[in-house]
Amino acid sequence: MTKPVQNPINYLVQRRFPAVSLARSFREARKFGSALSASRPVKETLDAAMAYRIELSKLSEGELAARYAEERKNEVAETLARAQQAEEARVFNQPYARADYEYWAKAAHWTLDEAVALSLGKAPEYVNWKMLEPLAFISPFARQYRRRRELALRAVPWKQLFDPVLPGIFLAWTKKLDISVPPNSKPRSLPLPSR
Repeated sequence: MTKPVQNPINYLVQRRFPAVSLARSFREARKFGSALSASRPVKETLDAAMAYRIELSKLSEGELAARYAEERKNEVAETLARAQQAEEARVFNQPYARADYEYWAKAAHWTLDEAVALSLGKAPEYVNWKMLEPLAFISPFARQYRRRRELALRAVPWKQLFDPVLPGIFLAWTKKLDISVPPNSKPRSLPLPSR
């Protein structure tokens, strides 16, 4: 099924005047023109939107297509910037969510969830599957966590990993599978078992 082509003029007008519901507002503007004149900002916005619509309708097909393409590119860039901003603001990207390897190296064992968080450089106290699961299809980090966690869970029935797991066993497993872990996550007190 092909996605219907968006009317470039409607799209461009809605992008420039996002507060205006165009189809409804233009109809209302004609029907209730005198009532709208009392609300000057609304009328001015509608007039400006209508003037822009007329300006766009006078463009050649090529000029309109170029403006449309440029505005779509701007919209994609804005969407990506908002997504990046949201990602940076999430708990797991805050300074306090960095792993304290000195502390975790002293632990006799790690749960798989703790091991996955630590292998990604994050503090298990703040970063775990329960808090990441709702973001698994939104956040690139949560997706990475989900995929690494899934590999670890699949290793348990085959006795490659355990839950809880000895830190050295988990780190050896990551090395064997060529799973990158932050360099400082390999504490000196936990020698990696040889293959």
